[in-house]
Amino acid sequence: MDKKEKKELSETDIKAKFITPAIQDAGCWMLDAGWDEMKQIRREVTLTPSPVIVRGNMSSRNKKKFADYVLQKEKGVPIAVVEAKDNKHSVRSGMQQALSYSDILEVPSTFSSNGDAFASHNKVPQPNNDIETEFSLGSFPSPNELWLRYKTFPGIEEEDEELIVDPSYEVYLGLYQALTGPDEEDKIFKNEMVGIVDRSSHGTCKLVSEKIWRKVVVIPPHTEQIRIVTKVDELIALCDQLKALLGNAQTTQLNLADAIVQQAVG
Repeated sequence: MDKKEKKELSETDIKAKFITPAIQDAGCWMLDAGWDEMKQIRREVTLTPSPVIVRGNMSSRNKKKFADYVLQKEKGVPIAVVEAKDNKHSVRSGMQQALSYSDILEVPSTFSSNGDAFASHNKVPQPNNDIETEFSLGSFPSPNELWLRYKTFPGIEEEDEELIVDPSYEVYLGLYQALTGPDEEDKIFKNEMVGIVDRSSHGTCKLVSEKIWRKVVVIPPHTEQIRIVTKVDELIALCDQLKALLGNAQTTQLNLADAIVQQAVG
């Protein structure tokens, strides 16, 4: 296919003919298994619900955010984002959009492509390596490469890797992320919390309620609890006031419209 024909292809065609095959074949030349189409490649992934925008008595929704590709180590463990553009765009055209998606998913590897090559942004580069690079379609990183990079990003230790890729990991993903920190106390606390998880002989995990009940959980002092409740009550009252003001504004707007109509036809 010549360059002119390629530029006439839609983004969907560029993904199907160039980008998806390049991702699927990644690492095969190194005897790596490549990316599993059924388990590791997700397309058109909704990342955030669209917010409701209110203007007077009218409301609308902004466009939802969709990632063209989200690559996973296992189900529920995203490790990279790929944004695609048609061939009229440059290789890097989708990078800023893809970086916003990577921030939402908290992954270190971000890619953009127009079907000619890949642009890459690596948040955890090795010494003397560039954060941003470009490479050919045939050089897309393998799952093992991006998984090693992902583990470096939040500082996942080898002994915790099996826990992270467990199918039940999504249940305690937030707990793990909250407890992986640079301080020694955080590491100690994280290890204690990981110890709450029991693993069966066939590999599944579960949180043991008896162990959870014995865990000491720090709560604010009574005076601080009272301050929090008071503040919440104030915010709820403010929301009620705003709701009433909006209702009055809508009523005024309707009365004004009626008055204008009456004056026009009178």
